[in-house]
Amino acid sequence: MPVRHIRMDNRLIHGQILVSWNAAIKIDHIIVTNDKVAADPIQVTLLKAVAPIGAKVSVLSLDDTVAYCKGPEAENETIFIIAKFPEDGVELLKRGQPGQPGVYPRIEEALEHRLPHRAGRQGPQRSA
Repeated sequence: MPVRHIRMDNRLIHGQILVSWNAAIKIDHIIVTNDKVAADPIQVTLLKAVAPIGAKVSVLSLDDTVAYCKGPEAENETIFIIAKFPEDGVELLKRGQPGQPGVYPRIEEALEHRLPHRAGRQGPQRSA
């Protein structure tokens, strides 16, 4: 499968992606996925400008991400998807994003814990 990892990170492309993740899985193609970001030409330009050397960067809507990853062009790539929000990651799964076992570790559980107000519960209490 071409999709090696999906990360939910509202910082999108930053130093940890450029150094640590790229070194760990040798990324060929970074796909940033979020409908609003994909529709903003300034954000698209900036995200493409910070790409690691040798890596392709695409900024796609959720539907376009799923379509691309299912297409023949993605077959020989090592794809790292960065979803801006946990909701984007859940939507990728609902829309049929292909992946190998373990590429989406507990994504829905992460959504509940990171955004408890949206799940209708109180978040974890921090001790003082």
